[in-house]
Amino acid sequence: MLSSDDYGSFVPQFCVTFGLLLGLASIGVVIYFIFRHNSERQLTPTLS
Repeated sequence: MLSSDDYGSFVPQFCVTFGLLLGLASIGVVIYFIFRHNSERQLTPTLS
């Protein structure tokens, strides 16, 4: 019974940490694409 309680408390914590890491990774990817798009937009007028 004690092991099942530990398991029940461990799984939601793992899901929460995994969700937070996934959210941070997706936010970082979005910021990277926005930054790259802005830098390309600043460089394109000189080429075109």
